[in-house]
Amino acid sequence: MEKNQIQPSIIMKRVVFLVLSAACLASCGQRNAPKSDISAEANTPVDSIIAAEKLVMVALDPTGAATHHSHIAGLEDKVVFQFNALAGQNLSADISQTDTIPANIRINQIISPSGAADGPFGIQAEYPLTETGTWQIIVAESLMNGEPYTGPFTLTFQLK
Repeated sequence: MEKNQIQPSIIMKRVVFLVLSAACLASCGQRNAPKSDISAEANTPVDSIIAAEKLVMVALDPTGAATHHSHIAGLEDKVVFQFNALAGQNLSADISQTDTIPANIRINQIISPSGAADGPFGIQAEYPLTETGTWQIIVAESLMNGEPYTGPFTLTFQLK
């Protein structure tokens, strides 16, 4: 062999080394994104996100009250009620069931216009609204107790 000619086995080793190095570097950049405590989609904590969702924009009557009849379909369902309010108002919310089977549902969270979430609550909540804008009330089943519930319910609330 000539002095300037490289042996084929050395070329093959270099090619394999380059391919493996490139694969290793590519996989290093593919790290899983860290789990966030807040979902960008609805500004709700990840542990409370449930698969199905109904979004209801509620129009308040002139007295600041609203009643909405809805339906929930088990553990995989939640209903998000949106309403506009002013800072300094107080929210009084109540869930009542219209079915004879006890409903395992509650006000899971109240979410401010800036995305701050508070909860869980029970079937009633009294809450001071500290921001002006669109607020959310999330109604879903309690994952801690009771049997899955599928059926109708009514959310009544008042701003004072």
